[in-house]
Formats: sequence, C-alpha cells, structure tokens
Amino acid sequence: MKLLNPSPGFVIDRLTILDLKIAAADKRQINKSSFQAEKATLEEYLRSWEASLIDERAYTGRLEWVKDQIAQKKTGLVAVNSLLWEAYDNIRELSDLEMSKLAHLAKRIAKLTDSRDQLIQNLNELYGAGKIVEKIFGVPIGRQTKQEESQLRLFA
Repeated sequence: MKLLNPSPGFVIDRLTILDLKIAAADKRQINKSSFQAEKATLEEYLRSWEASLIDERAYTGRLEWVKDQIAQKKTGLVAVNSLLWEAYDNIRELSDLEMSKLAHLAKRIAKLTDSRDQLIQNLNELYGAGKIVEKIFGVPIGRQTKQEESQLRLFA
C-alpha cells in the first residue's frame, strides 16, 4: 500500500473492511465514529478516481463495461474479506490442542489473501492505475536455492 497515495483497489478493499468493523461495532454496541470518519475520507478520495475514470472511459465508450467490472470486483472483495474475518475469528476460538485446524485455517487465509490481492490489482487496472505491486512475498517453501535451504535449517 502506498500510505499517502493509496491505489483505488486498496481504498475499495479498506472500505469493505471498514464496513465489517462498523457492523461489528454496531453488534457490540461500541463507538464506531473513527471507522465512519475513515470511511468518509476514503470515499471522498475514491470519488476523484471515479471522476477521472468517467471522463476517460466515457470518451472510449467503455464506461458501462468498466463500471460493471468494478462492481463485480467490489462484490468479490466483500466476500473475500468476510471470509478472512471469519477465518481469523475461527483461529481465535481454537484451543491450543487443535493444531490441525490451525494449519487448515492458515492455508485458507493464504489462499483468500491471494484472491484479495488479485481483486485489488484488477480494480487498480480498471481504474487506470496500472499494475501496482503492493505486496511482495518471499520465495515459496520448496523453491529455495541450496544456500537458502541451509539457512532455513538454522531456524528450524
């Protein structure tokens, strides 16, 4: 994430998370004003991206298609973030003896996070922000060089 100049995909992702936090605050009857203030600020920021999108895409005649694609990606982010929220809650509820469930949930979270990152990238491209690398992960386990494998053994 570019903290001071976030991409539209990141902003939409954050807005879906804020909606989850506001709903949770309502359910628990706690103060949600900080979440609402952040949401209002991000919605205003996103409006500038939407204005430039409308100007650019209306000229090419692809505005409706792009709006439809954005709506689909937003829906995808709501679903993925809801599932991530649920998975993290499931982890918090596990006892120390339920390690196999923890491993399963960790794998699920990694897959959901990959889906989330792809949706954010799709939104960035639809908004004309181009390809923005916001997350970089290390080399997957099992694909290290021999030197990296020996270094990993030191931490095992």
